[in-house]
Amino acid sequence: VTKDGTREKIEELLVRPNTHGLLLYFDELARFMETMDQYRGSGGDRQSYLDWWSGSSVDVQRLGRGQIYSAYSNLVLLGYMINF
Repeated sequence: VTKDGTREKIEELLVRPNTHGLLLYFDELARFMETMDQYRGSGGDRQSYLDWWSGSSVDVQRLGRGQIYSAYSNLVLLGYMINF
């Protein structure tokens, strides 16, 4: 379970050994949506989260971190929306 994290940290948490999934909890889902792509402008945050939610593999290769891989992912998003 985590309440916050960059896409890169979420990738690491999803592929940890003996992990059966990850619950990403937000008090307000609007905050989660606002933080999408904030560090890269129009990066791939939305697509990554959709892939992980649907159970796709996690396969990331970064120059400084090497390869992160898992054959499947299990991400659950939980939160609520507030309408004013």
